[in-house]
Amino acid sequence: MRQIHVICLCLATLVAGCDKDDDSGSTSGSSSSSSSSTSGGAWMVGDEGAMFRVAPDGTASTYPLDIEQDLLAIACVGSDVAWVAGRGGVVLTTGDAGNTWSPVPVPSAQDLTGVAVAEASGQVVLVGGGGTVLLRERPGDPFQPVFGASGTLTAVALDPQAATVVATGDDGSIWSAGGGVVRRVTRVDAPLRGVSVSADGRDVVVVG
Repeated sequence: MRQIHVICLCLATLVAGCDKDDDSGSTSGSSSSSSSSTSGGAWMVGDEGAMFRVAPDGTASTYPLDIEQDLLAIACVGSDVAWVAGRGGVVLTTGDAGNTWSPVPVPSAQDLTGVAVAEASGQVVLVGGGGTVLLRERPGDPFQPVFGASGTLTAVALDPQAATVVATGDDGSIWSAGGGVVRRVTRVDAPLRGVSVSADGRDVVVVG
């Protein structure tokens, strides 16, 4: 039976999320969310390339993708743009509210467990196993590795300007990225699974 890992939603009654006007993108493999392709609806991703669309009335339909890898993370900007990441370095993006999805090459075959998007700057950050941090600074740029992290990174978040980039690890580590480097800020005695950054970049919340 397929497992559903991540929900990309606009429904205020579901676990957590942001509406279609929210431009943040923070994800984890267990309980993260973002805006959807239709106001009040949702996308869900999971094992073996599973993707489902949930309509505002609650009905769900499959959204077949031509991939077999497990999808572990999703982040959206507004109602049209979304990024999906998963096992083996798979990355997909849509710019037309999910009608079509395009694969994006990345310089890593590690499992990618977190993705975040900054609307104002166009920056996209991917994180995953082996301390993987991949950065695309501007639309059209290729993803480049940013070195300095270790272990399995579970989630990443940034503000709309991408001035504050924070990632979490399954060993309780909290990482900050900037200026082409990643450094560990602190570590807590619990696995961390999610992170969110406020719109002004001043406040950060991590959960685990």
